[in-house]
Amino acid sequence: MSQATSDAGSSGIILTPQAVESAFVSRQMIMDVLVNPSDVRIHMQPIVDLQSGHIVGYEALSRFGTQGALAPDRWFSEAARFGLAAELEAMAITKSITLKAGLPANRFLSLNVSPNLIGTEPIQAALSGDLTGILVELTEHVKLHDFQSTISALDNFRDRGAMIAVDDTGSGYSGLQMLTKLRPQIVKLDRELVAGIDTDDVKAALARMLGDFVGLLDGWILAEGIETLPELDRIIGLGIPLAQGWVLGRPGPPFPELNPSLSRRIAKRSGERGTRDRARRANRLVMADLIDQTTSIGIGESVPCETKASLIVRIDEHLRPTELLIRKGEGSSNWKCTRTPMKVRGDDDASVILERLLLRDLNTRFEPITVVDQAGRLTGTVRMEALISALLSKSRRQNHDLENDSSTR
Repeated sequence: MSQATSDAGSSGIILTPQAVESAFVSRQMIMDVLVNPSDVRIHMQPIVDLQSGHIVGYEALSRFGTQGALAPDRWFSEAARFGLAAELEAMAITKSITLKAGLPANRFLSLNVSPNLIGTEPIQAALSGDLTGILVELTEHVKLHDFQSTISALDNFRDRGAMIAVDDTGSGYSGLQMLTKLRPQIVKLDRELVAGIDTDDVKAALARMLGDFVGLLDGWILAEGIETLPELDRIIGLGIPLAQGWVLGRPGPPFPELNPSLSRRIAKRSGERGTRDRARRANRLVMADLIDQTTSIGIGESVPCETKASLIVRIDEHLRPTELLIRKGEGSSNWKCTRTPMKVRGDDDASVILERLLLRDLNTRFEPITVVDQAGRLTGTVRMEALISALLSKSRRQNHDLENDSSTR
C-alpha cells in the first residue's frame, strides 16, 4: 500500500469535508519536516503468512502528525508540485531504515518507492548499502518513462539483497505488462479486488488467476486492504499466501504483533484447506520429495578450499538463501554466482514448478532451485535434471497403470 494513500481504510486518518477543503501543505511546511524529520512518525502495518498465521514482515507508512489531520497523500503530492518529492520520500525511507535494527527476527521491512524517483540522487542515497531484509515496494500508478533504467536500478537493489514488490496490481495503467518486465517477488492485489471478495465469485476467480500468473513468474501474491473476517477466510481458501489489512492489524508504532486468537484462526483455516488439497492431490509429486542435501555458507564466508561440492548456497543470518554458487566444471576453482535463486516451498507441486522454470530468463532457467520452509529458511536444493527425471518417471508409471487397467477390462 502506498504511503501516499489517504482514505480512512488505509491511512487511519478521517477527514471531514470541511477539513479536506481547507487542508493544504505549503512548501515551507515540507522544508520544515526535511530539516526536522522528528516531526514525521513511521508506523508499521503487519504482513501475515496465511499458511502459518505468523507475521513475516511490516510495511513502513509515514504519518505527519504534528500538522493536524493532513493525510499522507497530500504531503507527497504537494512535495511533487514543489519539486521536493524525491527529498521527502528519501527522508521517509531513511527514517524507516533506522528502525530496522529493532525488527523482530525472520521478518522483512517493506519501503514504498515511486518508480519515477528511483534513479534520483536522494533515493539512491537512502537505499545505499546492504539491503538484505528490505522489500522495495513500487506503486503501479506512475507511468515509467525509462523502463530500462528502472530495471537496472532494481537489479542493483537485488544484487545488494533487496526483494521487489509491485503495489496495487489491477488499478494501474500497465497491469500485467509491468509484471512481466519487472519480475517482482511479491505482487499486491489492489484493495478494489479484495473488498467484498467473500461474496463475489468474479473477484475470487480474478484473484486466483492473478495468483497463478504471478506464481509462473516466480513470485507471491499479497492481498492488501482486508477489513473483514469473511474476506480473510475467502482469501485463505483461494490459497493466496500473504495478506495485510485492518483485520490483521492497523498501522501503529513499531512493531505491532498479531492477535494470538487470530493467528490460531488463520492456521486452522489454512489447515482445513491443506487437508482438502492433500485429499485432491494424494498422488502428486512435491518438491520436498526431490530435495538434495546442500552445502551452505554464511554471508561473508569464503568457499572452503577442500570442498568437493559442485553447488553451494549462501544463506543470511536467518538461514534464508541469498546466492547460488555453481562450480564451473568438475575440479574447477571458479564459481558462477546467482544473486536471485528461485525459491519454492516443499509442498509446491513439481509440475507447476517446472512450468515456472520454463518462463524464467534463459540464463537462469536451468539452475538449481532452492527449497525453503514457511519462514523462508533453506531446507535443500533440487536440480533441474532431477525434477524432469522424476516427472517423467511419474508419467511413465501413470501410463503403465492405465495400460494395466485397460487390459483387465
